[in-house]
Amino acid sequence: MIQPTDGKSLGEAEIFLSKQQEIEFLYVFDEKDTQVLKIQGNYETVSVPISHTHLLKNACVTHNHPQGSSFSIQDIQRAVEYDIKEMRVVTDTCVFVVTRKKAGWDIDFRDENTLNWLEESKTLARDKLDKEISQNIISLYDAHKFFDSFVWSIFFFNFGYEYKKINL
Repeated sequence: MIQPTDGKSLGEAEIFLSKQQEIEFLYVFDEKDTQVLKIQGNYETVSVPISHTHLLKNACVTHNHPQGSSFSIQDIQRAVEYDIKEMRVVTDTCVFVVTRKKAGWDIDFRDENTLNWLEESKTLARDKLDKEISQNIISLYDAHKFFDSFVWSIFFFNFGYEYKKINL
């Protein structure tokens, strides 16, 4: 559901998002860092209506994941499809950020090589987390919670994208 913009800056919006554990919200900021869209979703998803997708090109899009995970594949597919400059996911403890290259997105999820690398990234992440669990470096709970973050870290590194996790 589209809501009136509330004038929040990116930082203010992300503080708000970090406290939303029941419903997903999404904010869009234009190239001048002005909030141009705010949308309320539900517990599992938030979507930009087709009538507003023109606002996404070169924008910074931030939204929360109440379940605490990093990007979904749909998040990254939309970033590529709508040429979003920066995609951000906020949880109660951190913000995950991926930034488009200056030359644009060169990821194609219709390409078998991209999908194979995504699967390989999942395998590598699972192996790394299993090792850290066995060495008591990370708990099973935290491994599950941050699995997607490990996957995207490996995936984006391979493609040369800036991906980071910022602790709140």
